[in-house]
Amino acid sequence: SGAAYVFVRDTNGNWSQQAYLKADNAEMDDRFGLTVAISGDTVVVGSIYEDSNATGINGDGSDNSATASGAAYVFVRDGNGNWSQQAYLKAGNAGAGDYFGYSVAISNDTVVVGASREDSNATTVNGDGSNNSAIDSGSAYVFVRDGSGNWGQQAYLKAANAGANDKFGYSVAVSGNTVVVGANAEDSKATGINGNGSDNSATDSGAAYVFVRDAANGNWSAYLKAVNAEGGDFFGSSVSISADTVVVSADRESSNATGVNGNGNDNSANGSGAVYVFVSALFTDGFE
Repeated sequence: SGAAYVFVRDTNGNWSQQAYLKADNAEMDDRFGLTVAISGDTVVVGSIYEDSNATGINGDGSDNSATASGAAYVFVRDGNGNWSQQAYLKAGNAGAGDYFGYSVAISNDTVVVGASREDSNATTVNGDGSNNSAIDSGSAYVFVRDGSGNWGQQAYLKAANAGANDKFGYSVAVSGNTVVVGANAEDSKATGINGNGSDNSATDSGAAYVFVRDAANGNWSAYLKAVNAEGGDFFGSSVSISADTVVVSADRESSNATGVNGNGNDNSANGSGAVYVFVSALFTDGFE
């Protein structure tokens, strides 16, 4: 069923377990705790094998007819150090086998949840998620909390070049109004920033996508590939962001380079892996 544990450090540097977290609808094989994230007094926990057919926020989690649809749970800490479950999150288009909760991230009042096996053929932001003809294309969902502690789904994210088996949502990260989503099995042979993602001749090269929340006009964009992208590199296996800097890993990249900015073209070190750092000045219109 799974669990998550919260530890805190006192002013003397001593650690202790503060909380033992379980889902309010905990059941066998849910894998609650496969992914976790924390920001301040809020914790998010992913449970990819949770099976309920609920959708949206705080639905009925007792009907387990949507096997491995997945869920995420939000817990909050009060001023006395007591934790409680604040929200039970499901995708607005939750479906069996979507693995919602495969990745989770949080920044203040924004939570992002990846569903790497979601199947819709939608693209970009808030498309129609009901046509499941793009198997395992993947998706990510943005939830926001209002001043009363209520959560709502704000955005449904898909790659602009979404394709079957891309696993968009394999990794997610958020900082302020910027979200990064990894699709480590994306197949295009594009390289660098905002290349042509339509030629899928580099199987599992991987990609990452940057979305920016803009209250004025809703601009969301940027398509990231490794400068030496090649099939089987799995670029996007993990992503991270801080302010205007994005980091993307490619854990099966094979160059024999060492250190920083070496020659990435000699693939004699199979599966050695690599990490790529992007800064906002490199993105079209500063991400937007």
